[in-house]
Amino acid sequence: ATSDTATHTTSDLVLVLPVTVTPAENESAWVRLGAMDYVASRVRSSGLKVVPSDQTLHLSTQLGDADTSNDTAWSRLRNDSGARWIVAPEARHDANGWHVRLNLREGGQPRSIEAQGNTPLSAAAAATDAWLRRIGRRSTDNERTPSALTERVQRIDAELFVGQIAAARQLIDATPNAERDDPRVRLREGQLEFRAG
Repeated sequence: ATSDTATHTTSDLVLVLPVTVTPAENESAWVRLGAMDYVASRVRSSGLKVVPSDQTLHLSTQLGDADTSNDTAWSRLRNDSGARWIVAPEARHDANGWHVRLNLREGGQPRSIEAQGNTPLSAAAAATDAWLRRIGRRSTDNERTPSALTERVQRIDAELFVGQIAAARQLIDATPNAERDDPRVRLREGQLEFRAG
């Protein structure tokens, strides 16, 4: 049998967990999954492999309410996902904007990286890019600061992840006409129509 350590040190796989959001308000509920998927996408653009978001949701559901500061919970996640790195993001909103902390584990080694931004995605981008630089990678995402359209797309994705088709449709319908033809919006519209049958 292959040892667990050998498997994970040769892998470039990253598991990005759902974001813990404080305070947990209705208007920022989308950040839990939208920012998770955004961080995963940004990491993927650096050339690293990322556990798909739907599989991540399954893994995090299996974990339940286990305390992720507990070494056993991290080991279980690492074993179940096969990931070399596990990223557990936290987002906090206050009068100064958004603060995102990436709680990272590579093997048993914990570390964290924090960044601040005007929006949850801008803070997530800064924290993600700082981590990627530390491990010798760079995101090829052309948006240094995520646009309002990027945020709308992540909001739509967050609704689609949890099966809220009506809410996703409202977001698409509220997209300004100038942005409706953007390939990202059209793709989500197609996904929504497919799911709606």
